[in-house]
Amino acid sequence: MQKTAILALVLLVGCATSPTSERFYRSGSQPFSTAHNEISIHETANPDERPTPSSADPLPLRDVASAGLSAGELTLDQALAIAERTHPALTALRHRIGMAEGDALQAGLWPNPELEIAVESFTPNGDDQPRDPARAENTAGIANRILSGFGSPVELFIPSIPAPDNPNQRQNLIGVSQTIPIWGSAAKAREAATIDLERWRAEHEAQQLELLARVKHAFLKVVYHQEAVRVMQQLEGTFVQILDVSRARLESGDIAEVEVIKAEANHERLIMEAELIRHNLNLANVSLAEKIGDPSLIIERCLGNLDGSIPEVPRELVSKLQESHPRARVWELAQDKANADVTVARSKKWPVPTLGVRYREFEFTDQDTWDFSLGFEIPLFNRNQGEIKKVLENLKREEAATATERNAMDSQLSAAMAAYETRKHRATIFRERILPKMEQTFEITQTSFSIGNVTILEVLDAYRSLSEARLTYLRELFDLRSALVDLERLTGHAF
Repeated sequence: MQKTAILALVLLVGCATSPTSERFYRSGSQPFSTAHNEISIHETANPDERPTPSSADPLPLRDVASAGLSAGELTLDQALAIAERTHPALTALRHRIGMAEGDALQAGLWPNPELEIAVESFTPNGDDQPRDPARAENTAGIANRILSGFGSPVELFIPSIPAPDNPNQRQNLIGVSQTIPIWGSAAKAREAATIDLERWRAEHEAQQLELLARVKHAFLKVVYHQEAVRVMQQLEGTFVQILDVSRARLESGDIAEVEVIKAEANHERLIMEAELIRHNLNLANVSLAEKIGDPSLIIERCLGNLDGSIPEVPRELVSKLQESHPRARVWELAQDKANADVTVARSKKWPVPTLGVRYREFEFTDQDTWDFSLGFEIPLFNRNQGEIKKVLENLKREEAATATERNAMDSQLSAAMAAYETRKHRATIFRERILPKMEQTFEITQTSFSIGNVTILEVLDAYRSLSEARLTYLRELFDLRSALVDLERLTGHAF
């Protein structure tokens, strides 16, 4: 009876652990060694079946589970495509680009001309009797707007000079005037607006890169918790099998009751840990939906795994790629825009002329005339000095802000590179040294138990240690993939 129970336990534990041990470690080969498990998190099982964006893809968020996809299943490519198309932050940026396009269109337009139509010396009853000479006036004068004590503008005019001759003349006048934006102000304003448009387009690209990196992080976290749940399920199943064998041996009198009680306590603790991991998986799914752009999206499973080939990322390549990062383009364009604003403000320092032409018709004579005028502001008080100071200060502010942000990005990039190298080394150590030894320890414990040299609690402890090592290895892979995503975010390049 004792030999039968021992043999049954060995077979049960061996069957429960064989697939897992092959998945995580096989002597002389890479872990996760099946063809499916060799696929990295950035790929689907079949490259030919990888979804390609089109006018109908990505699907609307709430239709992901109902239109051509497995219910609730999501690949990384699909998650990124949905976020890129529909995330509110990117949608808002696209509208902001549209606003900048409107500014660029408006900036180069001339002011509209003014049309003037007048009838002078007109009486409502049509009376042609002689009029008081004082009522016929020439309109030469000067005007300026001042501020009253109530904050409202008041116009102050120098009175016009009465016309002494021919008081019976009635005049009809039509004319047009046009402000002429000389000093290149219109072209300079157009150039500044165009630079601003390009800056917003670069900002959209930079923020899109950051958003997609957050989606990748969230997707990786879901996959990590999925793998952790699978490991805990395997561990729980093995514990149940060992408990069944333990109870059978207790009934036959081969082991003490205290061993079964301890094994049951370990099983209860394992159940609590498994529930916590499942809870964390649910939280990760909710977080992924929020990062994609729709918190109401229900995700049942993310397709992918953490293992696979990890690319080499040379430091020299990272430094070179950083120079072409979209954020660096934003900084450059922000300073260009600030310089252009200075040029525009200085061009407004000088007054622009207004040209006018009028045609006068005298009703009782044939002495019709053409009047030509030229007017401009006299820059006695306002020479745009306040605006010039403002844009000069803004230029200095942009230079300081760019230096601050560049230093911060350099620091983040150095930290991400160090994290990538450290995590890659740790994952390699776990794969090549720690997991094989834990596997070997468990096999030795199984053999010792089969010949009665160790207790069932020692078998449980060895298997639990192996499972914890697998969970730690998963965490190392997650941290490694996350560090790689950070490098992609900070360089603007997919490795």
